Amino acid sequence: MKLKLILSFLILFGTSAYLICAEIRVEGTVFADKNANGVLDRGEKGIKNIPVSNGVDIVFTDSKGNYRINCSSRATVFPILPSEYKFPLNQAKIPNSNFKFLDVDSRNTIAGVHFGLLKAEMKRSFSLTAVGDIQVKDADELNYASKSVISELAGGTQADLNIMLGDLVNDDPALFLPVKQLLNNLSTPTWTVYGNHDREVNDSSTSDDAYRRHFGASVYAFNAHNTHFLVLNNMQPKGRYGYDTRFSDDELRFVKNDLELVPRNCLLIIAMHGPLQYTKNKEQLLALLHDRPNVLVLSGHTHIVERYFHRNNIAVIPEIGVGASCGMWWTGEKNELGVPTALMQCGSYPNYFKIHISDGKYGMAYKAVGLDAGRQMEVWADTIPATTQGLNAATDSVRIVANIFAGSDSTQVWLTLNNTLKLKMQKTDMVSPNVSKLLSLYNNKVYPTAGNTRNPLRRRSSPHIWSVTVPVAGSAVYSVQIDAGDNYGFKATRVQVFNNHAY
Repeated sequence: MKLKLILSFLILFGTSAYLICAEIRVEGTVFADKNANGVLDRGEKGIKNIPVSNGVDIVFTDSKGNYRINCSSRATVFPILPSEYKFPLNQAKIPNSNFKFLDVDSRNTIAGVHFGLLKAEMKRSFSLTAVGDIQVKDADELNYASKSVISELAGGTQADLNIMLGDLVNDDPALFLPVKQLLNNLSTPTWTVYGNHDREVNDSSTSDDAYRRHFGASVYAFNAHNTHFLVLNNMQPKGRYGYDTRFSDDELRFVKNDLELVPRNCLLIIAMHGPLQYTKNKEQLLALLHDRPNVLVLSGHTHIVERYFHRNNIAVIPEIGVGASCGMWWTGEKNELGVPTALMQCGSYPNYFKIHISDGKYGMAYKAVGLDAGRQMEVWADTIPATTQGLNAATDSVRIVANIFAGSDSTQVWLTLNNTLKLKMQKTDMVSPNVSKLLSLYNNKVYPTAGNTRNPLRRRSSPHIWSVTVPVAGSAVYSVQIDAGDNYGFKATRVQVFNNHAY
């Protein structure tokens, strides 16, 4: 009797385990969508040799554009777009939303999963915007996003594509649809990344399902012009709200399979939400990149602008932590548009990065939302006390402090005083002066004013401050030019005039 029970238990649960792990066969065609309607119509021909993936494995379409791939339920099937193809923008301006999420429990073959493509223009030079954390939680914040970063991206940044680096919403998947509608108003394709707040917090075992219903996949790849892009998910669920910043075994297998198709010297841009710098198993990814000479990593999540550097066997791999387009979570005094100023802990304004790529090389520029593109830094001079009546002769020297938003440990910074004296500035561990000023206004009960919320800033050092003491004896007015740059695509200049007259 006991043996029969044991056998029954093994048969029952063994069969259940098999059913749970059973594969679904997905079949379809990748085709030239002549009328751009997303439907495989009579006379439209398949495209051969297009890679198609389930997020782990990769197969190729045959001579007629047909493919077959085995998937688990709740996987996503997608083509890895070659540079010469694109999805029709009239279907959805978020290309990854054209992917097929298998939101089914069927154990049968799923046929007719087709992907219609158009020919794409190939450019030797192009640009992209890398946008961190919009992170809206309600209708008010949707309005803030639409009036600030979304309007700016829609109104002429002239980028060829956008990458939204996760946290599109703040723990409320019901907002995915209105966010998607916002992104569909941009004039260029927008690819999205999954973030830890883009999750279904009521069921962490399916935390990215709601995201994938709207945006297709949280792990995928595509090509644009002369560049290969890998989009990864390093936000693994841990309890209801928690997460581990790590890559799953499946996505690392996908990376391995994908990179086998990518020429070694091709520029590779890897986009993820959490910084690679803080990803627990980052060495496993770096091992897969061991012989890649030209890799750039883009990340968000931290709500500060910060750059990091990694190494593989042959090269440095730079990473840009791009900051957040919502700043410090849409907080602080509102500007003339009614949008919170949301100064970030590092002293940066809500922002994104614009990256220009030419012949496989890239350059970067920080862009504060709503401010001039030349606003790459802020510069301050220590207060000079009055020493005379009337016009002030000024003290012998002052300290110039510069917050260079895209600066890093590799950045060299020089100051030129009055177009003559050139001095090297030193990286300095300090709180950004604009953060200190705002904290003082809070401490003195000046802010927040009615109808505004307090910005949750702390007295923490910024990672991109430089300073130098300059001689200004007898000068009530003087000018400084600050030049910053490094060997990793960053260069910026600012001229500022200081007026120290006192009456």
